[in-house]
Amino acid sequence: MADVSERCYDMGRVVGDGNFAVVRECRVRGLAETFAMKIVDNAKLQGLDVWAMGVILFVLLGGFPPFRSPDRNQEELFRLIQKGEVHFLSPYWDNVSEGEILNSSI
Repeated sequence: MADVSERCYDMGRVVGDGNFAVVRECRVRGLAETFAMKIVDNAKLQGLDVWAMGVILFVLLGGFPPFRSPDRNQEELFRLIQKGEVHFLSPYWDNVSEGEILNSSI
């Protein structure tokens, strides 16, 4: 089965590239007007689902988010997320096991 974009659109040059999508110049077949279309890059998104699930599990089990800026500084928060450095603080994580994770998700 052909992709919708292959059947309905003529895809042109890339006009922008982001973390999870590419913006391409497009034209609907049969029409002269061009427009920009954001196309999600599935290869870039595969790891994102697992990361999001990990963040959700962290909050459910620990009771607070894995990335926090003490002074609520947005830029610092983004740096912490990009570094991916997570600390399992005592006493919040002392009694959490792999079994707890599975039991909480089933």
